[in-house]
Amino acid sequence: MSARVAGARTTTRPATRTAARLSALALVAALSLAGCADDGDDGDSSDSPSPEPIAITITDDEVSPLGERVEVSAGEPFTVTIKADRAGELHVHTNPEQEWEFSEGTTEFEATLEQPGVAEVELHDPDVVVLQLEVR
Repeated sequence: MSARVAGARTTTRPATRTAARLSALALVAALSLAGCADDGDDGDSSDSPSPEPIAITITDDEVSPLGERVEVSAGEPFTVTIKADRAGELHVHTNPEQEWEFSEGTTEFEATLEQPGVAEVELHDPDVVVLQLEVR
């Protein structure tokens, strides 16, 4: 049996010290790599799914939707799909005002609204508010 002397220094075997150092280095390396890993959310919205197109249908004197409020992001493009039995024009009450022309059949286009607020989209034949675009 070995006796310990008070104040004596305890020594660690070289193999144990090496293993401890390697474990510490492996932990530091793993933490460093985890900080650099790409978690898929780098703030770039180009990878996010684009919003569903806003669908408008005009048949005879029936218009759908009718006065529905739809949220869009300021400065972000959104898609509008118009299915109509005739050519026409929608008026978007923004500053400056916009017109969205459509033809008979299906017309699809991309629009962007910059100014936050509510912009009404109107059809004048029949005279109805088709959408209220809530720009945030």
